[in-house]
Amino acid sequence: MILMKSVPSWDIDAVWPEIVKYVEDTDELSRGTLTPETIRIAIRERDMQAMVAVDEDGEIIGVAVTEIMVALSGLRILNIVALAGDRFDEWRDEGDRVLRTWARDIDTPMIHMTGRRGWVKKLSPLGWKESAVLMALDLRN
Repeated sequence: MILMKSVPSWDIDAVWPEIVKYVEDTDELSRGTLTPETIRIAIRERDMQAMVAVDEDGEIIGVAVTEIMVALSGLRILNIVALAGDRFDEWRDEGDRVLRTWARDIDTPMIHMTGRRGWVKKLSPLGWKESAVLMALDLRN
């Protein structure tokens, strides 16, 4: 059975070597707005949170990195900054259950995620809907 567990901020450095491989492409995907190192620091400083999927052997096989945002309207949103791992189909439902429960517990009635278009197919069976398309124009090049 695969479990989804929260990583305490003070413990992030100890598990980081097992997690970093799942967030190593954030720099490229975010066009430099997020890097693995900035994610690690933000988790350590409690600006972001990490939950890991752990298999029967105690091996970390996936991660969800989140942040709590407050919209200008005051609406609290649980934003999934990074979601990645191996054997996702095996921990998708558990991850969804844990994230939904946690979001309700901390009074965030909405969960957002920006990601590759392939996530629409993976998450739509859980009720997720594509609500926008993120476009970027990088003027640095």
